[in-house]
Amino acid sequence: PTPEVITPADYELSLDGKTLVKWKNKNTKTIDMQSDEILKKVTAIGDYAFEDISVKAVVLPSELKIIGKGAFKGCTAIEQIDLSQAEAIAIGAEAFAGCKRLKRVVLSVTMNLKPIGDKAFANCTSLENLTVLALYPPYFEGNPFQGISYPTVYVPATPDDVIDIYKRDSQWKALADKIHKL
Repeated sequence: PTPEVITPADYELSLDGKTLVKWKNKNTKTIDMQSDEILKKVTAIGDYAFEDISVKAVVLPSELKIIGKGAFKGCTAIEQIDLSQAEAIAIGAEAFAGCKRLKRVVLSVTMNLKPIGDKAFANCTSLENLTVLALYPPYFEGNPFQGISYPTVYVPATPDDVIDIYKRDSQWKALADKIHKL
């Protein structure tokens, strides 16, 4: 979908402009934060920022580091989250909980040994693919996959031992038969 024109009336930022506090336009379907001069400087998505918004696609900014608790809770239309360009260092508890149409998630290389919050993908019943570009497995706080069967996980093909690192990891070994090379 073609990204819609974004105006400052569509959102609320923190005083320093670094945190998206709340998305206010409930009719927005596609958001490209990276192509907006103001939003591309955002480093954090605040708690419950997209609550009750029926957005289908979001391109998150490359400087994004933190996705807050319940940031996309109940975004029932969103199908894909791509953090491959973001510098994410944490995904909060229940960040994508209840996103029933979410099929694919790509986590950035910067998620090395970083937290994926409790119930981050809880009840994301359509989640099929989780691509993790990090060479070392992020760690789970609680159960990120509560209420769903494990998605197929793709990890970098090189170096050769990355897949073994994931499969042997104390938290990821439960998903071992679902882990494959990209």
